[in-house]
Amino acid sequence: MLEMRGWLLIMLMSCFACGGGQHANARRIEPGWYAVQFTNARLDARRPDGRPWHTSESDKTALIIGGLIGLAAGYPGLGLTLGEAASEPGGDPLAPAPFIDLKIEGETYRVSPVGRTYAPNWRQPIAIDARRRRGDERVIIQLRDAVDESAIAEHETTLGELLARPAQTFTRLGAVMSLDVVVSPMPARPPAEYRVVVPATVRFEDLAREGAPGWRPIPVWNGDTVEVEASGRVCPSSKSECFDANGAEPGRWESYNYFKKVPHASLVAAVPGEGIPIGVHRMFHVRQAGWVLLFVNDDDVGNNSGGFEVRAVVTPPR
Repeated sequence: MLEMRGWLLIMLMSCFACGGGQHANARRIEPGWYAVQFTNARLDARRPDGRPWHTSESDKTALIIGGLIGLAAGYPGLGLTLGEAASEPGGDPLAPAPFIDLKIEGETYRVSPVGRTYAPNWRQPIAIDARRRRGDERVIIQLRDAVDESAIAEHETTLGELLARPAQTFTRLGAVMSLDVVVSPMPARPPAEYRVVVPATVRFEDLAREGAPGWRPIPVWNGDTVEVEASGRVCPSSKSECFDANGAEPGRWESYNYFKKVPHASLVAAVPGEGIPIGVHRMFHVRQAGWVLLFVNDDDVGNNSGGFEVRAVVTPPR
């Protein structure tokens, strides 16, 4: 009995030593913030089983709304290239629309699709808080198709391995021939305040393409909190009937709205990955990096007048 207990003790000590060795061999992380950017990928023209990715074009309406919201996705540190952002992305209408989900121990970070293509070129980074990370956290990189939400490829690694090099390429991930990623440290960011003039006389697409006096995109990173306060009035039909940033009565002039279930002539925003009604005051959390693009919920501006004066405060996570 004593001999058996001795063997059990030796085996347990061996297991503890083995586990401790694996933890010690994990790549250590220098505490801080990191910007992780998946930049390029190359996909096979067909699925692994030889079938085409798609056999018909998807519904145009979803792509139009997705395209407007997609203008807000990008690298906030580089600024919005207005004319380029509003250009038609083109691409193969039967190709997938690849996007990325990065999963770190239950948390999911997303990089939005840039169009239907076999060679996506993303410009949207992810801010990773590694101040309290060990390095051995499980990381899953998923490439998915925005057309039907299907999986394209998946790669598993650790956070330490992902952040270890400033640039690396993953190869032969199923239907993905290559996936490039760059990593860089991020400096601490203080809260920032922005003043924006949102005219009622300029359509959203023209704001994104050409800008307007006093209007600007507001840079944000995933995890930021944004608080918006708006004053001023918009007159969408005649100067005798004007509204504050909460807009007109529900249902009125709805056919002229960008966002159909949001009051006409109200203040709204395109943020990375979604559209948000703002009104006279709103606080919201940003899930992807890019810009907050403020505009009036009216796509027929020919007889409009007025506008909103906006104060926005962006607060990074603490």
